[in-house]
Amino acid sequence: MLVDDQQGLLQQKVTALQALKDALNLVFGDTSDPSMGETRALLAKYYRVHVHEERERSGGHRRGGSRFQQEASGGRILSYWCFNAGVAMATLHGCDPWNIILTSGTLSPLDSFAFELQTTFDVRLENPHVIDGKQVWVGIVTKGPSNHALSSAYQHRTNANFKTELGNTLVNFARMVPDGLLVFFPSYSVMEASITEWKKTNGKSSSVWERITKYKRPVVEPREGAQLNVAMEDFYAKVKDTRNTGAVFFAVCRGKVSEGLDFAHQNGRAVVITGLPFPSLVDPKVKLKREYLDDHARAQRQQGAAGAMRPKVLQGSEWYTQQASRVVNQAIGRVIRSRFDYGAIILCDERFQYSSNRSQLSAWLRPHAQVYDNFGQASISLSRFFKRIQADPPKMPEQPESPPRRTSPHRSLLHARSLGPKRPHQVLESATSSTSSQSKKPKAKLPSSSPFEYKGRSNVNKVAKSSPQCGENEANSQQAELAKHYIARAKVILGKDYKQLTALVKDYRTQRISSEVLLVRLREMLRGTAKRRSLLEGFSEFVSPGMMDAFKRMVEDVLSQPLQDDANVSARAHALERAPTRRTYSF
Repeated sequence: MLVDDQQGLLQQKVTALQALKDALNLVFGDTSDPSMGETRALLAKYYRVHVHEERERSGGHRRGGSRFQQEASGGRILSYWCFNAGVAMATLHGCDPWNIILTSGTLSPLDSFAFELQTTFDVRLENPHVIDGKQVWVGIVTKGPSNHALSSAYQHRTNANFKTELGNTLVNFARMVPDGLLVFFPSYSVMEASITEWKKTNGKSSSVWERITKYKRPVVEPREGAQLNVAMEDFYAKVKDTRNTGAVFFAVCRGKVSEGLDFAHQNGRAVVITGLPFPSLVDPKVKLKREYLDDHARAQRQQGAAGAMRPKVLQGSEWYTQQASRVVNQAIGRVIRSRFDYGAIILCDERFQYSSNRSQLSAWLRPHAQVYDNFGQASISLSRFFKRIQADPPKMPEQPESPPRRTSPHRSLLHARSLGPKRPHQVLESATSSTSSQSKKPKAKLPSSSPFEYKGRSNVNKVAKSSPQCGENEANSQQAELAKHYIARAKVILGKDYKQLTALVKDYRTQRISSEVLLVRLREMLRGTAKRRSLLEGFSEFVSPGMMDAFKRMVEDVLSQPLQDDANVSARAHALERAPTRRTYSF
């Protein structure tokens, strides 16, 4: 056994040395090639090397079939970082593309972004939001209820008085904001220290934490990514629970929650940013990036002094500030996810009132931002906003019976941006065949008790094409018949689980769940047995064209998984009857 372990360790060292050799060859290439001199000069200019000791990790891990404790030294990590994104862009330009289009909600400020990519963008566009101004409230709250300044600057964030003032501020917001509330901190350590402080009673009858949880059930973002799905499900469930007045999700900028997750409608009625999340100054990558930018700016200034035209430069301090602003914009984007959504954006740090920080907020956000030096004024304004918007919430317009035909792909793109995301109820209700007759005769439908409406993209469309005069009536009749056939099969195959399927479709058509949640729950309900998978494939006839690509990817994923027995599938279907999303598919 000892010999096996020694041989395993030797093999690991040989493998590591070979990996290092391959990496060096990849970076420096063939030294006999004379053209590599120029390449090495560019590498020296744009790349930096960093070596640091690996932190000791507790416990062991499996290698070579045996379990052993990691060495105390932990080893060394060699990093080779490129600090000029233009190197990658140059490779892309070398492919001679017709156009390069970059789109994102967090590119601002565009000048520095273009500079970092070393690319000239002849066309630059910053779009307004798809919502109206009355659907959003944006406030910069500089002071808390006790009139103490709110600032999570490094010198203040460990102060107990600041933590208490911030906690009391959140107590008030938890009371005023309906449904889901998101609270973002600059880092995990700041979040954990704040929650610890709030749980102290300090001689009072109740702690700050108890007063927050009186209005909102709390969920805290875990450090381990594997536990995030559980936390998300917990939050969604608490928001939907009618016994509660909502839930609050405590999360971290640059964490999993702040990047890419959807808190639409009641899941995110307000987001609170508790500070500017600057990168850590002791992070070696951050330090080297700033040094690289400062060196580059110094060299450009020297060229300007020598008479050469001085290009735009980006100082290391400017880049450092912009990283915080981009992360803030990313976190803000978790709420107000559609044209018919609404919410509040609350910036609880006095530094947001400075023009240098406000100017780096997203362009659509800046005109709505108001500075409140008095907490009472901010509270009154926020309460009035929610009372007004709840009395007259944004309403989706009536869906036209036949959507207008789009004649130009460019116009289609513009329409998609100007009209906002596809309304959820359109996916199962909108017409799918543009080749059928445009007659305004009423369609044949299933009884109103059925949530299904069959699309019939194969045989039904053939009928409509081959017989223009009577195609629509015959096609509609076949739609109803095919849908009835599907429902009959579903009742037999699913048994008592059929009610869950109909409830799921009804929730989607009444906009209680999003298209992503619909796909995830369909996958969980119909993936287990061969018969259930046949129902899943047959469900494609209910899916609109805009949703079809994501549906196909989901089906392919399901078909690649092993089959399960009926008992396990039924048990899982009951457990997930009201479960939120665990997996998303892009459209």
